Amino acid sequence: EHLPMPGRSSISWTELYGPLTVDPELAQGEDWQQATSAAEKALQQVFPREQTEAIHNQIMEQLDGKQGELLEVGEGWALVDQILYGEDFVNPGLQFPRRRLGAQEKMWLNLLEKKQLPCPDPEVSPLSYQTGKDWCDRIASSIDAGDSRHWFGYYQYGVSLSREGQWEAAVEAFENSLTCKENPWALRCLAVIKQREDEKEQAADLYLKAVQLLLERNLVIEALAALQVTGRSADIISLYDRLPGNLRNDGRIKVYLVEAMLDQGMLEDSEKLLSRSFRLNDIREGEIKLTDLWFRLCALKHYPGQKLTESLLETVRQAFPPPAHLDFRMH
Repeated sequence: EHLPMPGRSSISWTELYGPLTVDPELAQGEDWQQATSAAEKALQQVFPREQTEAIHNQIMEQLDGKQGELLEVGEGWALVDQILYGEDFVNPGLQFPRRRLGAQEKMWLNLLEKKQLPCPDPEVSPLSYQTGKDWCDRIASSIDAGDSRHWFGYYQYGVSLSREGQWEAAVEAFENSLTCKENPWALRCLAVIKQREDEKEQAADLYLKAVQLLLERNLVIEALAALQVTGRSADIISLYDRLPGNLRNDGRIKVYLVEAMLDQGMLEDSEKLLSRSFRLNDIREGEIKLTDLWFRLCALKHYPGQKLTESLLETVRQAFPPPAHLDFRMH
């Protein structure tokens, strides 16, 4: 199912699509060789191999960068890689004009050509990332030269070091980022490293500091998850109360709120939230969090004081079916 592909090499092929009629007894039989031979024979009758090879050769001639009609230009990232790798970038005639460069690519092209990263506003989500030893070395050189010795330079360096598994150096880079300018992104990365070290409380504290600086959706959701893991339901409710309207109405964020309210015994408030239209835009196939919350609410409401055993929850599942807008179970 695969071919080995050495470095600095390229593999090219041409694919043709269309209807093909093959004897179903052969095509769907148990003899694989017989099935493929029948398909090959039918294909030869519809479109002989010689014609396919002729089309392929014609295309390859046009991919020398000089001949043929220009149909499309490459994305900006390809140009960045071409400049990064130089002669090691094998290009079979594709063109990557600078007009296709966007803001995400330009910051990295700036590092390659001017040896420095820009220093954006930390209240704006970082546009893009690059990892790998080549980029890590270039960021380090730029910082050493003083050209990227700012919060964003150290932050990107920490991300790159993390990707390389150099955790102690990454922590130092993120701390340097915070020394240059307090920012939520370095705090978030330090929180992730603390989670990796199973320091859940410290991770939650760092997340809280991050969202105090910026109430960005992904940061807020990660902070809520970290607080939930540590059982800090009161802090979840307090954080929710600080959110702007668009985030307070976010379905995923309300899931954390409902769970925190159940932890705090706020059954009436939880039921009000679950009874309303509940749109969870990022729900995944097989996720049953909403129904789990409903059954937990019903157990606490109708069987107060009883331990939430699996036996009790099964009784609740049978007696109190969830509203349709909460039920994403695979029946």
